[in-house]
Amino acid sequence: MRVKVRHPAVTNYLRWLVPTVFLINVFQGGSLADTASAGPADGATDDERRLESLDTAYDTRFVDQLTLPRVAAPLASASTLESSAVVGRNTQNSINPSRGADVQANTGFFPRLVIKHSSRDNPARVAGGDAQSDDTLFVGLDLKYRGLIKNRHLYEVGASVSSEEYDEFVNLDTENLEFTAALRLDMSEKVKADLYSSYSESNDSRGVTATRLLEAEEFNDEYEDTTFGGRVTIGRRSNPLQIVLGAEHSDIDFTNNEQGQRDREDDRLLAGLYFNVSPVTSIFVSAEQADIEYESIASADFDSRNTEVVLGVGWEPSYRSSILLQVGGIEKSFDDSQFEDQDTDSYLGKYTWLPNDLSTLNFYASKTYEESVDLESPLIESVLTGVSVGHSFTDDFRGQAYYNFIEDDLINVRQDEITDYGIGFFYSVSRWVEIGATWARTERDSTETDAVYNSELFSISLTIKPSLNREFGGSSVQTGEDLRGIE
Repeated sequence: MRVKVRHPAVTNYLRWLVPTVFLINVFQGGSLADTASAGPADGATDDERRLESLDTAYDTRFVDQLTLPRVAAPLASASTLESSAVVGRNTQNSINPSRGADVQANTGFFPRLVIKHSSRDNPARVAGGDAQSDDTLFVGLDLKYRGLIKNRHLYEVGASVSSEEYDEFVNLDTENLEFTAALRLDMSEKVKADLYSSYSESNDSRGVTATRLLEAEEFNDEYEDTTFGGRVTIGRRSNPLQIVLGAEHSDIDFTNNEQGQRDREDDRLLAGLYFNVSPVTSIFVSAEQADIEYESIASADFDSRNTEVVLGVGWEPSYRSSILLQVGGIEKSFDDSQFEDQDTDSYLGKYTWLPNDLSTLNFYASKTYEESVDLESPLIESVLTGVSVGHSFTDDFRGQAYYNFIEDDLINVRQDEITDYGIGFFYSVSRWVEIGATWARTERDSTETDAVYNSELFSISLTIKPSLNREFGGSSVQTGEDLRGIE
């Protein structure tokens, strides 16, 4: 049975591949979920209320309605209000793992053009650069197409290109390119498979966890990233037991600044068991093994193996709230005997609450490892905690804000504390044109003075998003873009 639910206009945009995101649309590179909804219909069941309270359309043939958890936590500080992140790759993937094809959105063509003018303090994010400032012009074009094969299998292809030019700090000019593809195969009533891949040419954003300290006059580190992977899910959300098996390969190659010692290949295997103990509760145990192989051996061999085992629970205490909690441990074993093997606890927590029909509140926390090629510290322990809120003042006017705190421990070298916060307001001029104004600030304190910086940004933006999509057969169910552990 298909159900169509009405609700007010809501903006929802997904980041390309590295896991799905929620603030990129609203902050033009940001990380906050935007959810507004109509109240539940009279006589609706609790299950229908949960669906009605959230936001993007999907077809019930492809997604089980009671999949948990329906947590719409943002990408944390990956991108914040800017098009640059202050947390590392593993933290981003922990908060928002790759999902493959977006099974919760309509089919069709989804173009998006963003033009943004920004004023930046300390654009190079260097120590003592607080008095420096510059203006930038950002232009980004995203193209995505989502369709069906034999009215059963869902596919998604996309391309994204962007550039940002500085008036004075021309050495910081950036150009980014990305191609993505994903396929969801509905193989049987009990088995489905997700395949995904991407290729990108990007820049190592300054001041981000696991990146180098650069002088103001230096060019950004540039790299190419090729990723592909897949997952097989046995069982559906309505079954008492589900099994997930997956694999992923990524190849990162730095192309300038003589950074070849950072080139590496990551091979990951994962497995999970999900016990669906009730329609609103799922308990799971999962394990992941990552083999990290560096392609160039300079002064040391940084090759290692990461093994993580976690126990977690997904729970929807009401149709207005959703919780994901998991705890575990990570062991990192180095091939080179000069590096001491490391082990620590890991955790992930995400909580979403819709206090009313116009507001969304997200809390999130993560602890994991980041890669490093520092001879003194071949490991970074990164802890993130944050909160974000969104509110629709009217159908056309909304505001959003976030606050993130990151603690990075570069073992044996230094400890960093990063505070990242911002606010934005957005107005829909028409159905497909939006203007916005955002402000953000990042502060990094460190035990090493060269790593200390403050950076501030103010932007005004124009976003054009023509409505060219179509629904699955003209019928859909409304639900939130979420970070479910399993579907």
